[in-house]
Amino acid sequence: MKVCVRNPTGKVKAAQRAVAEKFGNEEDKTTGGTYLLEQRYLKPLLTMEREIRDFFTANTTNLDGKLLISSNNYFRVQEFVSRAIPEFDRLKSDFLTRWETEIRPKSMEALHNQKDAQGENLYDKLTPSQKKWFTRSSEDMAQYYSFTFKEDNIPSNNLKGVSQDIINGVRARIKHEENILMSEANTQLRGRLREVVLKLKEKMVKYNQDGTSRMHESIIDNIKSLVEVLPDMIIGHDPDLVELCNETKVLCGWDVEILKGNENARKEAKKTAEDILSKMSF
Repeated sequence: MKVCVRNPTGKVKAAQRAVAEKFGNEEDKTTGGTYLLEQRYLKPLLTMEREIRDFFTANTTNLDGKLLISSNNYFRVQEFVSRAIPEFDRLKSDFLTRWETEIRPKSMEALHNQKDAQGENLYDKLTPSQKKWFTRSSEDMAQYYSFTFKEDNIPSNNLKGVSQDIINGVRARIKHEENILMSEANTQLRGRLREVVLKLKEKMVKYNQDGTSRMHESIIDNIKSLVEVLPDMIIGHDPDLVELCNETKVLCGWDVEILKGNENARKEAKKTAEDILSKMSF
């Protein structure tokens, strides 16, 4: 999966100088950056980009940059992709349609209108390469906004014309690599589960004891959203992880308002969380 929404930035010497003077450091220690395009024009695409990244973070396992999708979760991912790609393309098309007539000139105007104490505008402070962005056509800009999803499968069954010894060796190697990936992927899922359960346990301990009485619905909602998809994200066969997930569902029944107002309820939720955590081995 690759998703890209680009808003070019540029260093502005005046901004670098101002920050350096304020904090007493060297100018090259600060970026002094500014967006060249008005962010409001990119907001729909940026929102879509965040939705895509959040979905794949929640529904896939990332090992060394490679996204692993459990066969049980395949259709959920495919359903999302089939909806997200045309929606992203629609938003991209809208942006590119407005680029030359609205977005480019108004972004340039905004930079011209931003002036320093001496009356010099931000646009004139840009380098030639930064100003070049405003000479690009909509066709040129298209390359900076994309969402692609490609499935990479190991062709372990496509080995015609190869000796049986080589076939067996290749399949054994692939099986060994799959077992390693399965173990690493499911360990990562255990880590996700442990993280949300541990946060609940710690909140039950610290609530009203460290000077704070804040407890948000997310402390339970994060557990709910994870245990809903986690069984389908398991790679291969891992009954222990399935059982841990089922036990964790007990925590989803707690009401945050009850936990806020009842110390005994917090103690019980903490005890349940501790029991679950004690069964997680890495």
